[in-house]
Amino acid sequence: MTFVCNNNIGGKKSTIYVSATDTIIVAGNSNGAGNSAISSLVSNATEVVETATISKVVYTSAPGSYWTISRGSGVIGSYVETGIMDYSSHGASLSPNAASDIVATLVGSLGNIIIEVSKSSSFLPDE
Repeated sequence: MTFVCNNNIGGKKSTIYVSATDTIIVAGNSNGAGNSAISSLVSNATEVVETATISKVVYTSAPGSYWTISRGSGVIGSYVETGIMDYSSHGASLSPNAASDIVATLVGSLGNIIIEVSKSSSFLPDE
């Protein structure tokens, strides 16, 4: 199960909770108009998400299980047992393939992962 919360922190951040392998669609808008994907990260009907960089990961997994995060064709992070990786507190982020979807994969039996992203978006004019 995946859900996005705190999706309107100034239109700049989203927090994603994942409890099983899933894909979070990054680039797109709220309705798929203009041949755009329907982004998982939009905060309102006029937002068009262009990129998202990972600023923090909070994770837990059962013994023998772990999480990976992939973007594009490669794994960009592996997370074993329980911990917090706060990239932003060190002035950094995980930004490879920032327009690519985020794939959170649980290898093993049980786990949860929370991914905080910083978004780059534009906004459609109100009609």
